[in-house]
Amino acid sequence: MNDDTKAVQGDALSARTTAPKFARSSLGRHAHRFDDSPISFQVTLPDGSVQRFGKAAPRFAVTLKNSQALRGLASLDEGRIGEAYLAGDLDIDGDMLAPFALRGSLKDFHPVLAIWRFLQPLLLGQIHANRHSAFTYYTGFRVNSGEYKVMGLAPYGEPRFKDLILNTLIDLKADGSFRLDQSYFDYATGLNMTNEKFSALFGEPVRKPETELLTQFHMDIAASLQAVTEEVMLRLTRSLAVEYDSANLCLAGGVALNCVANGKILRDGAFKSVWVQPAAGDAGGAIGAALAVWHKELGKPRRTLSAADGMKGAYLGPDFAQPEIEDQLKGAGASFEVLDDEALTAQTAAALAAGKAVGWFQGRMEFGPRALGNRLSGVSAYEADSAD
Repeated sequence: MNDDTKAVQGDALSARTTAPKFARSSLGRHAHRFDDSPISFQVTLPDGSVQRFGKAAPRFAVTLKNSQALRGLASLDEGRIGEAYLAGDLDIDGDMLAPFALRGSLKDFHPVLAIWRFLQPLLLGQIHANRHSAFTYYTGFRVNSGEYKVMGLAPYGEPRFKDLILNTLIDLKADGSFRLDQSYFDYATGLNMTNEKFSALFGEPVRKPETELLTQFHMDIAASLQAVTEEVMLRLTRSLAVEYDSANLCLAGGVALNCVANGKILRDGAFKSVWVQPAAGDAGGAIGAALAVWHKELGKPRRTLSAADGMKGAYLGPDFAQPEIEDQLKGAGASFEVLDDEALTAQTAAALAAGKAVGWFQGRMEFGPRALGNRLSGVSAYEADSAD
């Protein structure tokens, strides 16, 4: 018996020793349904015991941190599962594409279906990030940093590659779920986001930002990606409206920073009211952490706000009184002049028209990555060198 065989047997023994604990739970009876699943995964219970579904190495993992998460998952109630996830009681890690391949294996009574139904819109953010980052890399921008540049590039192009993307790269279903053809991507197994097959599909190599300028081709790529993203989001939100019969939609996550798509969702009319979490990226987790401490640790009651916007337009950061600002400027030895609003507006417009950079500081700091008027730096878009 070689060492590899011993290791496999050791893993099997470990799985058998933890399985009885899992089998006693309300989830254990469903484990056999994934014995022949092409995608293997695992669930970790609050006591640390682990149950593996499928025979291969797990592609993703669901972690239940406490009894609330276990009860929520076992209840098959999407609301309770969602509460567990948002409170940080339930996590999912690993290959975020893998759960999509399990859709055909799930039944209405299966607990993993409850995870899937709740996590589907959340996982869309991860899938969107991978897909969008692939095109970010392809158009020569920095991955996990330049995605907003691709979105900003889209209005200058035509979506002439939309059908090519939908027919080749992505299998988009009527309900908004989709699967990517991984043969065109390298981010899961290699060091790059896309491969040569991806470049051959569009007829151009990856742009080298150090030596190659943006062309109409890259603008058309960006416009096509935007069009596909909008189609995915519209199909998904329409299917959610039908399934849950709700007039209200809350959006969060990196995808929710796509303002153009959000506007189309609102105008589509599937939901009467659409609310977008202003700090829709990872930083928004601070809100969940604060709420978890407030309600779970401190026992504070939940309350419904009568105001239309309880987050006060995302202006939740610190503000500074005029005397404080002047004291700081004097302390720094800065030369400054105090103007009334009318004169300040006129002087700012004149500075921008003259090609100068302007820093704007007023009121409370915004919560989130969008400059909403209180903290921003601005230059005239008419100046060719403004990006520098």
